[in-house]
Amino acid sequence: MAKFSVQKGFTLIELVTVIVILGIVGLGISSFMGNTILLFAGSVEREQLMNEGRFAVTRMQREMARAVPNSFRIAGNSGVHCVEFTPVVWPASYATAPFGSTSNRTINMFWPHDPDGNYHIVANDQHIVIYPLQPADVYDQSRNRKARVTGCSDDGDGHCLTRDDSDDVIQVQVDRAFQQASPHHYAYFVNRTISYCVANGNVYRKEENMNTSQSLSLSGAVIVAEHVTNQLSGNPASSYAANDPLMVFAGPAGKSNFVRINLQFNDNGEQVNHFQEVHVAFKP
Repeated sequence: MAKFSVQKGFTLIELVTVIVILGIVGLGISSFMGNTILLFAGSVEREQLMNEGRFAVTRMQREMARAVPNSFRIAGNSGVHCVEFTPVVWPASYATAPFGSTSNRTINMFWPHDPDGNYHIVANDQHIVIYPLQPADVYDQSRNRKARVTGCSDDGDGHCLTRDDSDDVIQVQVDRAFQQASPHHYAYFVNRTISYCVANGNVYRKEENMNTSQSLSLSGAVIVAEHVTNQLSGNPASSYAANDPLMVFAGPAGKSNFVRINLQFNDNGEQVNHFQEVHVAFKP
């Protein structure tokens, strides 16, 4: 009598069960992958936001550190805040200079050079600042702490284009006597101002000629950072708020005023804060 083999297959219930299990596993994998992708995208956005803020703050810090002592000043309203300062074109030191009511107009200045052999050529219409104690001393020439160069000579070839003076001391002529001597005999060559402004969710940078009054105009300014979310107070010069992006504080006796940077960035729900206190590298 012939024997028949019986082959067992999946029952309908088993097949449905397998399909359901595979569906659940697939859903879990896809959900995990989706969350991983979202986390990765979020970390990329956060990193981009951090880099944008870091670039702006690093540039601000680097330029502000080379400001003339006590040249920081701030102005603004609920729509724009600006910190302005005067960068040092070249630091110098002097042996003697005219002060007070003297009719003398000659600064005996040590040849302005650095340890690497680079030097500054003194020329007419440059400006020299000596011992500024407040921002107005830097911007308002009538306060007699900033003078205009009218000539320069030495005992070599007679002009200051080459370093050939016998004692390395040149004679710089200026248009006025200074109000007060620097305790350290420092002098600073200047020619322009730099401003960093926060407005419209952006950080702007601009350069201007030196003026007595501070301008809040953004004409000619370039954007150095976006996605700024700080709320601006009405008058940061007289009363700043904790959320203000830029603040200027008086320094201790004998030192310069300084700036606090407090920039808040937000993009697609990612938030990054950058806080930095900037002190100048020079003494009054």
